[in-house]
Formats: sequence, structure tokens, C-alpha cells
Amino acid sequence: MHNLAKFDSILIIDALSRYDYDVNCVIKDNNNIVSLTISSKIRHLRIKILDSALMIKGSLRDIAKSFNCEKQKDISLIHLLIKII
Repeated sequence: MHNLAKFDSILIIDALSRYDYDVNCVIKDNNNIVSLTISSKIRHLRIKILDSALMIKGSLRDIAKSFNCEKQKDISLIHLLIKII
């Protein structure tokens, strides 16, 4: 997920903490969350989300353009998680 460390991780943790999910974080020295591991014993689920913005410099729009992607955005991870829950 692009820009996980600065914003999206807080939304994900908040949403999942209301349900039966365990969320483990790896936090960088500047208090930014760089990865999340989401698991559920009930659903036998384990997902690891990394911050691509820390690995790939540039905006998602510029990265998509460099790969000639026609459709750049359809659904966000937040919306996907809401549908799963």
C-alpha cells in the first residue's frame, strides 16, 4: 500500500480493531508504521501490508503512467476491507 506509514495504517488499525482481528505493526524510528500484519484465528487469515512509498519514490499516478496503466484507480484497500468485514 502506498503511503501506509503516514496515513492509511491508522485507518486500517482503527477499522480492524472493532472486530476480531489481530494487527501487529512494524514501526520506524520516526513513529511511522511501515508494515502491518493482519490475522484472524476465526477466518484463518493472515495478510501483510507493506508501505510501497518507502520502497518506490514518486506518486502512484507517476508510477502508473511509467507503466502505461490505463486504469489507475478503482477501489482502495480501505473499501475492500470494509467489504470483507
